[in-house]
Amino acid sequence: MAKGTLYLYFKNKDELTNTLVKWIFQQLEQEFIPQNEIQTLADYMAQLQWLLDTPVDARRDTRLFFEVLGPGFGTPEVTAEIAAFFERIAAKNAALLEQLILAGEVGRSNPHYSAD
Repeated sequence: MAKGTLYLYFKNKDELTNTLVKWIFQQLEQEFIPQNEIQTLADYMAQLQWLLDTPVDARRDTRLFFEVLGPGFGTPEVTAEIAAFFERIAAKNAALLEQLILAGEVGRSNPHYSAD
């Protein structure tokens, strides 16, 4: 694809970067949503382990992504998108943990996993 072709769809490099970052973080967010229903602490821990077991090719792609687009990450739009991504992930995890607390999976009833 010719460089000029990209600019038929994007005004400039910043708009292209912003669009790519938004799309990539939307894809990541979909991966972070549990594939199976979380009913126990063991389910939650298995989901976290699955997320942390990143294949080698994905780690390489992530490094390439940050090397290529890294300079464009300083824009307010990209910074806001990244912050919003982490806010949404934190809110989803907080809701899952609250559900586990209400179910008695986390807290004093399970001292092995309790923060107390």
